[in-house]
Amino acid sequence: MVASWQEVALFRAGIYRFLGHCLLEPFQADRVPLLQPEFWRDFPLAPANDVMGDALDRLVNITSNLRSMPGEAALERVQTEYTDLFLGADEPKAPPWESLYRTPERLLFGPPAFQVREAMARFGVAAAAKYRQPEDHLGLELMLLAAASEAASLREEAGWRDSARLQAEFIAAHPLGWIGDLEKDAAAHGAVGFYAALLGLTRGVLQWDSELLEEYLSA
Repeated sequence: MVASWQEVALFRAGIYRFLGHCLLEPFQADRVPLLQPEFWRDFPLAPANDVMGDALDRLVNITSNLRSMPGEAALERVQTEYTDLFLGADEPKAPPWESLYRTPERLLFGPPAFQVREAMARFGVAAAAKYRQPEDHLGLELMLLAAASEAASLREEAGWRDSARLQAEFIAAHPLGWIGDLEKDAAAHGAVGFYAALLGLTRGVLQWDSELLEEYLSA
């Protein structure tokens, strides 16, 4: 059976919301199942490109190694990696804000943050309301896409197409334009490799989704 646009939109929203949450908050005990290789072997989106496939393979291998650790040691290692990469005692080793990668002065709250804020207003979503972060945090950019996709699932077809076009433009202009640099920093500085692999998966999802939206718009 061919999925309807509403079903596809809700599926996309779920994937983006999951990835956004993973990047916005360190793992807590309720996310221990994500540190099991079975979770990534059964990831709800089958690899649609080599980037996704490689990232899922790495996540399976990394979590297989983590499973051999006693007690809560695996969770603590992933939590520590999150802190080192995205928070940092002095400064994060892989800062998750677009402005720091796309402004020559490496500004926090640079133009990309205001561009994402404008996009949130354009989509009619408030993805940043719950989190005390600049709007161009990668996790918030993903949450924006989740909220926009969920809202699009409720519209008539003309509204789907308008939203799909805006979402495709947003993906190209924002998360897909800088996630590769963030991923490289996470790979260079992450002691576990979990978040570099998660960012690789996110990059692959963004590439898949960009192609999906373009295919829909060209039909």
